[in-house]
Amino acid sequence: MTLVRRRAHDNAFEKKVRHYFNQGLCELTSVVNCLYQAKEDIDFYVDLKEHIKKATEELGKTEELVLWDLENVDSATSEIMVSKKKLMDEQKAKENELVNFQNLRKDLQRRSELQKEDY
Repeated sequence: MTLVRRRAHDNAFEKKVRHYFNQGLCELTSVVNCLYQAKEDIDFYVDLKEHIKKATEELGKTEELVLWDLENVDSATSEIMVSKKKLMDEQKAKENELVNFQNLRKDLQRRSELQKEDY
């Protein structure tokens, strides 16, 4: 269930990142178009400045989303590593218990054999 939720999150997240990234690229394209249509009037510089500002905002949102998701992935990875260590410790403890049990069983068999020899 967690994988299904993560997959749905990944798809929605990817669409959101692509949206902001594409918006940023569109604004950068507008900047280039403004440069091609360069004029000596003030409107050109106002348009250019506005497109640069919008491109910066959209690409900034993309960066924020990617960094936010990276933090979530780092957090999830840390949780997984802690769980893995705990499981490995539990497995090691169970292996030690098994070895102890096997040793006790061998001791019991030896004692049983010694008792048989005594009778």
